[in-house]
Amino acid sequence: ATGFKTDNHVVAEVRAAAAPGGPDVTGEGRGAGYSNNAAGTGRRYEPVGSIVEGAQLAGKLTGIVTTTRVTHATPAAFSTHVRDRNDENEIAMQQILSLDLNVLMGGGRRHFDPQSTAGSKRKDELDLVAAARTHGYAVATDAGSMRRVATAVRRAEEERDARASGEDRSGGDDDDPSTLPRSMRAILGPRMLGLFAPSHLPYEIDRHRGFIHAAAAPALPPPASTAAAADAAAATDAQPPALVEMTVAALEVLATGPHGFFLLVEAGRIDHGGHANDAGAALAEVCAYDRAFKAAVDFAATRSDVLVVATSDHDTGGLSVGCCGQYALNVTEIRKLRASAENVTTRV
Repeated sequence: ATGFKTDNHVVAEVRAAAAPGGPDVTGEGRGAGYSNNAAGTGRRYEPVGSIVEGAQLAGKLTGIVTTTRVTHATPAAFSTHVRDRNDENEIAMQQILSLDLNVLMGGGRRHFDPQSTAGSKRKDELDLVAAARTHGYAVATDAGSMRRVATAVRRAEEERDARASGEDRSGGDDDDPSTLPRSMRAILGPRMLGLFAPSHLPYEIDRHRGFIHAAAAPALPPPASTAAAADAAAATDAQPPALVEMTVAALEVLATGPHGFFLLVEAGRIDHGGHANDAGAALAEVCAYDRAFKAAVDFAATRSDVLVVATSDHDTGGLSVGCCGQYALNVTEIRKLRASAENVTTRV
């Protein structure tokens, strides 16, 4: 609308599928032609600038949050330039050493740990978590540390801004971030890295043993004592965070940017449930996305300069509410499910 201005963007993506994987989101994140199975490149594999890089040039803070590996198709297309989207070791290296995101959270630690670490998928001894710390990132490994890190990073930024506002800048100190170009200030701003699983984050249906919004879902018994309550809270803190928790933490950090921010939130495991033809897992992930989207909308409602965009790319598995005039989706039966097919097969 005429006169409408926004400095902040939250793009919440319902990740329904990934056909070749990188091409669809390369076009989505960069608005340009692309090559199959590449990420962040044009038809001849030349690097193509992304909306994330454009936001950085405008001095905005930037972040990516996903329930997949952070090196997976969608985050890769928004954050790297590679000929093969499956080269996740290279993607991880570019994300830490080249892009300078302010927030990066999801799974995929196996592509950041050196080869000598158990479970690592790297082919070298490059320790990207250590490199991230050297580059100023505060690192979180579970839900509890994520909340603590987000709050600490936000407070540090607020204290720095308070000190800056009370000092005389007339001398033009070149070492003072506030005197640098906006693009440099964004790069030198707060940094938070969260790697919460070796690969993808757990399905929501496995995290909660069912649909947490369903009336029929069994409620966990209340703790019998204060000590039991503390133990329950500690157990929750030690788990990977939910998508809504990552979204809230990312917004807490990115909202400190004086020139706005761009945040991509991906509900990436909807796609995986579709590939597995697992209706329960897929629908529980949609519900998780809905909670994260609500958090973004609630945040936007407190400000006048935030735009929230929800989009999807395509479908896998053919899940629908019915066809040929027949509505045949039996949600009541699906709500009875307590685990993903992936979880069940690992226990059989």
